[in-house]
Amino acid sequence: MLSFLLLFYKAYIFSYVAGYFVIEILAICALLGLQIMRIYIGSKGNKTESSIIMVLFLACTAASCAVNIYFVQFQTYVLVVDIIIGIASLVAGGLEFLFACFAAIEFKSLENS
Repeated sequence: MLSFLLLFYKAYIFSYVAGYFVIEILAICALLGLQIMRIYIGSKGNKTESSIIMVLFLACTAASCAVNIYFVQFQTYVLVVDIIIGIASLVAGGLEFLFACFAAIEFKSLENS
């Protein structure tokens, strides 16, 4: 949500090349949808202790990290606040990825026994 507000702030302060602002709005909306889906899948995978669903969560987390890297590196205008938000999101995503790997391995061993 903060990134969405920052995008409108940057549109107010800076001038965007035609079409780039719309692309960045669509990318933020796609990231929001991906994050909502990722959290739902992770919650469902944890509650059902399903390794397959956790692998899907890992894929969504990797995609989410890739979009966050775009917003830190390749966005038209990057403010210091964008970098801080992006790094915090990447650190959280990395930790979630690591713990989801452990959970998927544990759930797979539970399914096999």
